[in-house]
Amino acid sequence: MKESQLRAENEQKWTVFQRRKHGNVSFYRDWDNYEKGFGNRDGDFWLGLKRLHEWTKEGEMELEINMITNDTRVHWVAKYR
Repeated sequence: MKESQLRAENEQKWTVFQRRKHGNVSFYRDWDNYEKGFGNRDGDFWLGLKRLHEWTKEGEMELEINMITNDTRVHWVAKYR
């Protein structure tokens, strides 16, 4: 199942704030990197704590975690409200 299929099935808009797909970006970083974000949104990336805070500081939010393998199978999904 692909990311776009997950969004369509849920009928909601989701923001992907971390992706580790190719393994070509090191996630062993300092605080400044995690605050600002790093990587490439077409590959492996972390969106950034500042941006996440701005988007989530008001209103009701829901977090959905999808663990998808390279063969695009969803092995685990968790939702938090």
